[in-house]
Amino acid sequence: MFRRSIILLIGLLLIAGSASATPVQNPYPVTFWINGDLDAGDTGLSGDSLSGFEVYFFKDLGTYQDHYAMSLSVINGRFAVNALDDMGLKLEAGDYYLATKPQDFGGKSYGADPTLLQITPAHTSEGYINLPAGFLRLKEGGGLGVAVVATGLTIARSTTDPADLIVTWDKAIYSNPTIYAMTGDGSGQYDNDYDAAKWLKIFENGTVLITDFGGGKVQYTAGGNSMTHTGQIAAGSNEVYYKTLVNGADPAAAFGAAPAVGKLNIHLGAGMNVASVPFENAATGIDKIFSADLLTNGDNLYFKPLSDRANTDKSTVKDGAWSNPAINIRSNYGYWLETSAAKVMTVWGGVNQEGAYAQTTLIKDAGILVIGCIYPKAALFTDSGLNKAGGAKSGDAVYYKPLAGSPNTQKVLFSESGDQWSDPVIDRTFRLPFGYWYERKSGNGNLDLGRKRPW
Repeated sequence: MFRRSIILLIGLLLIAGSASATPVQNPYPVTFWINGDLDAGDTGLSGDSLSGFEVYFFKDLGTYQDHYAMSLSVINGRFAVNALDDMGLKLEAGDYYLATKPQDFGGKSYGADPTLLQITPAHTSEGYINLPAGFLRLKEGGGLGVAVVATGLTIARSTTDPADLIVTWDKAIYSNPTIYAMTGDGSGQYDNDYDAAKWLKIFENGTVLITDFGGGKVQYTAGGNSMTHTGQIAAGSNEVYYKTLVNGADPAAAFGAAPAVGKLNIHLGAGMNVASVPFENAATGIDKIFSADLLTNGDNLYFKPLSDRANTDKSTVKDGAWSNPAINIRSNYGYWLETSAAKVMTVWGGVNQEGAYAQTTLIKDAGILVIGCIYPKAALFTDSGLNKAGGAKSGDAVYYKPLAGSPNTQKVLFSESGDQWSDPVIDRTFRLPFGYWYERKSGNGNLDLGRKRPW
């Protein structure tokens, strides 16, 4: 109750006027308030549009997802961050950072990049900082995102034959790689551990060991640093994954930490489908993730960027291209794909190997948002961070749409007493290629939804 009273006091101060206008000294040792205003810069955003951003305070860019404090609220751009809230570190004088997570508006992504904030002994003594105007500025393409780590292994669609995929390795890391591959049925069957029955050695010492694999052929040109897997776009096995090891490495020991890339075929029915992309890519534009040439004129993609608003962003296929190419596709969101007939969409990218997904997703009180399957492995919601420890509360609901062209959805509810979602098990399991609606029950407060790796 004491803590809530302090939070309400600061909230009232923010609503009453600009946080940077009047110094508010805080005598309580459990708080250190950073007060400021988001600067819209050249984005054209204003008013309520600025209320959807989360402001993060952290010490280390490399580990900010584990040690950070987040803004209590952003009211028309005004924010207050308690720097001592859940940071997992002692606040001392030194260099820190402020930034926002990105938000999408009108098919474009905006955010504030990490901005250096120097905290002095005088600040720590006073217990607050009032930031100057323009300190934290939004820009298009800015904000904290998921860093795509350079692992030395990449996957891309062939530019010479669009039916093929190309797996490329960095020779500086893998001068003579050994490559393993596995397939799945499309429901999320990736396995990060070595199992000789699943993971087959397809390439070693510059030689293709298994030519016919996953509904296509594996090809390699001597001296190169890539191999071609034919017939994998809108065809072949519904899931194919590749892992690369240093030549001679024991897979039983080295497999878990080895990088992996993969592809997924998403079977779309005529009508409205809700799907997600369980891969990370450096380029996240819609035209880089959902290939328009696999669809037809008039097919649509819809994306709901904010949980407390009904509006969605839309892009339509016209002459093999997307009408709104500025929409970004991320693995923590789900997307509606509306097609005129049954089709197969293929997506590909790197498998996220982080223990916790860095990009959290804000679902506001009484809000609803479509979230995605971040990892290509089927897993219970509770094993993926949708549990009491992750902020789920009784009455929260998750829906998914198993069939295209039908309004019917499956629904499960969360119970804190059992720390579990209601039956049946299949309906409380993340499975590819679906996207899932998360509905926050009114009165449960905002949820900053994080996700855990299910292996």
